[in-house]
Amino acid sequence: MIDTIRVESPAISQELYEKLKSISIEKLAYDHSEQELLYSFTSNDLSGSYDNRIMLQLRTDHWVRFHSHDTGKWVTELMPCPPYLVSEFSIHKFYVGHNVCKGFNDLPVKFAGFVAFLEKLLDCSLPISDDWKITRLDYAETFRVREIEEWFKYLNNCQYPRRPVMRYPTALFAPGRTTSVRFYSKEHEFKKHDLKKLMKIEGFDTLTPLRESKNLLRVEVQIKSRKLKDLCEGDYTMKDYKVEQIQMIYDKEVCKIFQLKEERRIYNNAKEVKDYLYKNFSAKQANALFSTYSQLALFGKDEVRKQMPKSTFYYHLKIFKDHGISFTNSDLEIKEEKNPYADFVPTLDSIYKVS
Repeated sequence: MIDTIRVESPAISQELYEKLKSISIEKLAYDHSEQELLYSFTSNDLSGSYDNRIMLQLRTDHWVRFHSHDTGKWVTELMPCPPYLVSEFSIHKFYVGHNVCKGFNDLPVKFAGFVAFLEKLLDCSLPISDDWKITRLDYAETFRVREIEEWFKYLNNCQYPRRPVMRYPTALFAPGRTTSVRFYSKEHEFKKHDLKKLMKIEGFDTLTPLRESKNLLRVEVQIKSRKLKDLCEGDYTMKDYKVEQIQMIYDKEVCKIFQLKEERRIYNNAKEVKDYLYKNFSAKQANALFSTYSQLALFGKDEVRKQMPKSTFYYHLKIFKDHGISFTNSDLEIKEEKNPYADFVPTLDSIYKVS
């Protein structure tokens, strides 16, 4: 389901620019269905993915990359341009009030409704919604996981190739230049950021999202402008949006966290891994592979890399990846405890996914 988006309008007229510039964006708050004060606007960047506000900016400049004749190098500078609008917000929260459940994937239709809402609020005509450029798009899925705090302990060895992975008791974050991946407990996040705000709205049903957030793992993949441009070889607009492409990126990014290729059966139970290796490799090679697997599951990649020849280390990693063997969520990670989610990877086809 689609959550936070960042969009840019086509160029607007100077007359419309002057009109919008005279409006105090921060004071706008309006519920288009209930005629109540509900939506908060800001002209500043949002604080994070949990921010409930709608960012709306008027811009008269944009970043341009060009080859400098003076230095002979490619440089990026802020250059003047015709005026345009920039907006960033959770389209899920815009329609539902929260993003725990009741999500959707029909982004162009929902965004057209948002543009119509702005036109009514600002008393003006805006560029057609299909022509707005998308520069950020967050895709999320949720999964029902019992004892979610315990499950996060099994992710101690998760890595994303060539990226830092930040770990917290009930969250994991792998930021990057083209995408960012985030796992977190929705119950903790909802109670911290959304619940108090929603309780202040008279008649708003807070019990349903609070109940639905219980034992709910939320996985978000933030797709940035650079990655979106690769999908259409240019600016990615609303009319270019195809949910299947976005979902494919989501699955690929999640599989990278677990060091797996997509569409593979996952082997990360020690007995199953051992049986699989001895069935598909010679006894000598299987013995060496299982030894590496066990060390990776118990001590992690960084520690094992120091103790093995570089060529052997990466050769074994490639075999594990090609054969769907994951050491990041293995039942060996915590001694004398059985991992109830040893076969769980939060992809679109997971049996734990909340529809």
